[in-house]
Amino acid sequence: SIPVLTTASMTDVTTTSAKSGGNIPNDGGAAITARGVCWNTSSNPTIGNSKTNDGTGTGTFTSSISGLLANTTYYVRAYATNSTGTSYGDEAVLKTFTGTVTDFDGNVYFTVTIGTQVWMAGNLKTVKFNDGTAVPLVTDIATWAALTTPGYCWQTNDVANKVTYGALYNYYVVDPASNGGKNVCPTGWHVPTNGQWTDLTTSLGGEAGAG
Repeated sequence: SIPVLTTASMTDVTTTSAKSGGNIPNDGGAAITARGVCWNTSSNPTIGNSKTNDGTGTGTFTSSISGLLANTTYYVRAYATNSTGTSYGDEAVLKTFTGTVTDFDGNVYFTVTIGTQVWMAGNLKTVKFNDGTAVPLVTDIATWAALTTPGYCWQTNDVANKVTYGALYNYYVVDPASNGGKNVCPTGWHVPTNGQWTDLTTSLGGEAGAG
């Protein structure tokens, strides 16, 4: 019979590439002669569309997908071929990022288009306003609570959490009206308004659907 396999989740997504792969627990009684993932902008891609070639045999494998278009939705399936034929894993959906934006500190963020809006796809990490003014680091809880000026900290005061959570800012960092007109976001970007959050939620199906 044809092989049995599953498709791995999408990881390391960029504007033009991603990683996936699969797992082949059962070769169907004949040696696996080809395996990889295939993708297309239409559902149910086959090896007649774009594909990777990731060796032979059963077990798990990783596939590097490249040559994609930015801000595009793709459908991805793992495949495996033996002497009987080719079978496919479950379908995964991949949407590439729209572009990138860089903050004053040089941190680079991918951007994503949702509805008619473009959002940063990562938490802000900068410790400077976009005019180069430093945001003070405040680690003491009592001092933080009493602040009436800008301040930031790291989750649990551990800079190792920068990658996961970004910086944690107080109100005076994110509200230009309270800090003399300074903007902590990259040039051309801003902290979203309540109305923009509402538009985002609406474009994703409302509060129940957006989560």
